[in-house]
Amino acid sequence: MHPLGITIKRQMATRKKSKNQNQRHEYAIVISCCNEEKRLPDTDFISFAIRHPEVLLCFVDDGSKDKTHALLIGMQGKSPANIKVYPLEKRKGKAEAIKQGMDYVSQNFNVKLLGFLDSDLSIRPEAWLQMAATKLIP
Repeated sequence: MHPLGITIKRQMATRKKSKNQNQRHEYAIVISCCNEEKRLPDTDFISFAIRHPEVLLCFVDDGSKDKTHALLIGMQGKSPANIKVYPLEKRKGKAEAIKQGMDYVSQNFNVKLLGFLDSDLSIRPEAWLQMAATKLIP
């Protein structure tokens, strides 16, 4: 684990082909959300997505009972090329939601680096991107 609390996973060279792999994302960040309708800083994430088309943001809806899923779908509509929503029907917990989101991205997108952040933006995606671009890529 990186000192900033961000885990990065290098992608394996061999992977199944997917219709999404022709999209050009260098990085992917998985964000788990559960009942975040009133707390999710959606405009911050949308703004980041628009400014950084090289980063795929994958929001995992961890079985939310409020309107989180609708909020996430609305966000995806604002930047459909690099915001994806991966819904889980039942709540799995944060760790399992992150794992399933990482598995989904690994199987469907060709990215150089994959990591995750908290939905509360305690670490901003800009900081993750800076760390990934300057510290981890040789």
